[in-house]
Amino acid sequence: MARATAILPYTVAAQAEALERARRLAAAGVDVVLAGPDASALPAQPGIHGIDVADRAEALRRVLANGVSPITLLDDPGDDTEALLRPIEAGTADAVFGLRPLTAEASWVRWADRALSRLASSASSAAWRSAGSSLSV
Repeated sequence: MARATAILPYTVAAQAEALERARRLAAAGVDVVLAGPDASALPAQPGIHGIDVADRAEALRRVLANGVSPITLLDDPGDDTEALLRPIEAGTADAVFGLRPLTAEASWVRWADRALSRLASSASSAAWRSAGSSLSV
């Protein structure tokens, strides 16, 4: 079984780039699914599969329905797949979400993302403590 399955976006216009990235990932033990229009017409290659889908949601549903590997990544061309896999394989995370580096002008987006993450974490922790205190055994 592959160590992970990566779903990569595929277009005919970016075929060479997608195949190059797919080959690198397949060589590292990752099962690659190229998803997009006409992806199933790609020639068969070890560890690389093409599926014709309209969008990423459909690609994810089809890959998860096949249960290919224990880890499934929705990957983009700029992602560092190894960095995303590391915490999951180490058992320190159940899910990893990447955020691309932003320009200085858009740095407020990263700040807002961190603030909202902390707020959501605090709120869920408070709700959990509150619910736990009223539970009876």
